[in-house]
Amino acid sequence: MDTFIRRSQAGFGKLTTALTFLSVFVGLLTILELKLGGVSYIGAAFDNVEPTMRWFDTRMFGAIDGNRKENARFAFDMDVDLTGLFNWNTKQVYAYVTIDYDTMSTSSGLINQNSLVIWDTIIESPDRANLTMKNARSKYSVYDIQSAFGSLNREVSISLRWNIQPRLGFLSYGVTRSKNQMKVVLPRKPRSKTRSAKRVVSQTPPVETSS
Repeated sequence: MDTFIRRSQAGFGKLTTALTFLSVFVGLLTILELKLGGVSYIGAAFDNVEPTMRWFDTRMFGAIDGNRKENARFAFDMDVDLTGLFNWNTKQVYAYVTIDYDTMSTSSGLINQNSLVIWDTIIESPDRANLTMKNARSKYSVYDIQSAFGSLNREVSISLRWNIQPRLGFLSYGVTRSKNQMKVVLPRKPRSKTRSAKRVVSQTPPVETSS
């Protein structure tokens, strides 16, 4: 019995080692195949990018302790073919659109690169990997760490990024090459000084009457 257990443990250890090396080999082979297939040259075209700015005073939209937060939503046209991201080892592709902009740190003086996700989708088949969208609406409302966003006349760029989930191996990340370098200036949206007033109900104490 003791011999059987030891042999089983040794066999299981060898199997685990073999599967580990197989996973690494398949992962590297998949990445090499994608690189040779030209995924670095996949281009996305954006057009008619229209931002909409709005102030919110709820925590859901980034406001804290009653300090209002300016949010941005976008409408855009996009045309991109992601079929080149699929091969024999691709399970699905997560594609997401980001707006990208730079800010300067007040403490260190360094430039920080920021990317905010405004739209995303999961593509499970190469038949659905050709994305042509007109007047698409962003799924998410985005905001900056500062209260104002568009009021700073901030210039942002838009790009499509992707993440390949393989059946076996490593996750692969990338960004499409923009066919048209588009910069969008967020419009100024004056902060509204008026807020919705709370309803106040005055309670008058009952008047006692003597019988």
